[in-house]
Amino acid sequence: MTGKLRSAENVDLRKQDTKTFKLLCQKCEQQFATYEKYFAETIFIPVLESFTPIVNYDEQILKFIVSLLWFVFVTTPEHEWISSELKEEAIKTADHWRRFLLEEESLHRGDHHLLMFRLVKNAPMIEGPAVDLNFYFFRAVDATITQNQTGEGFVYTKLPGFAVLSNLTAKPLDLTIGTVVVNSGALDFLSQEMKKSFLDFLLPRHMKVLQLFLQMSQKQQQVIEDAYSKNMDNWRDSYYCKIASVNFTVISP
Repeated sequence: MTGKLRSAENVDLRKQDTKTFKLLCQKCEQQFATYEKYFAETIFIPVLESFTPIVNYDEQILKFIVSLLWFVFVTTPEHEWISSELKEEAIKTADHWRRFLLEEESLHRGDHHLLMFRLVKNAPMIEGPAVDLNFYFFRAVDATITQNQTGEGFVYTKLPGFAVLSNLTAKPLDLTIGTVVVNSGALDFLSQEMKKSFLDFLLPRHMKVLQLFLQMSQKQQQVIEDAYSKNMDNWRDSYYCKIASVNFTVISP
């Protein structure tokens, strides 16, 4: 891993963080940073760098998940809702998240998930070198609000190696197995599974995002490949390389 992320909006720009909005006071920004540090030290670094597939966690991971997805929700004001009822319920959920983060009430609305991605055998190439589903899983950053006609709605954020999602409606998510995060417990990442319904969302989503990467010039593509080549030693020691023996195959719908 190179330690850099690439935005889907500007793939020529490498960054160590995602887009920033001035939404928080200094105290809240510092608190959010504490949650991010907890996630990095408890899960992100142990799993991606040391290949620790089972991790214990406490309520701080919920604070991280909710803060991340609340941020995505409030910075997506142009989202088009399929019904006013779903929009109203989603807004209530996001406000509940806000009050939870402010420690004004306990978290009682929605279910929250943390999924670790694994390498996909024979992942179909989109176009060009190394641009496939694994590229999306481990190099791209993505976030969106999604919904369907059955009343299911959730916020989705993809970090390198992980997906974070929480439902916005009363209908529980039925997308994955072994990914639910509660106040405290343990996550066994190698026992997690993605259901077909999640793949039906994920496969076209990753195609849409990676099409933006393909708009890069040949020169910029070479710059990227050179950067990853220089970090090959880090890559060999990373989760991306170590999990090659425990990868899985995506089953076409």
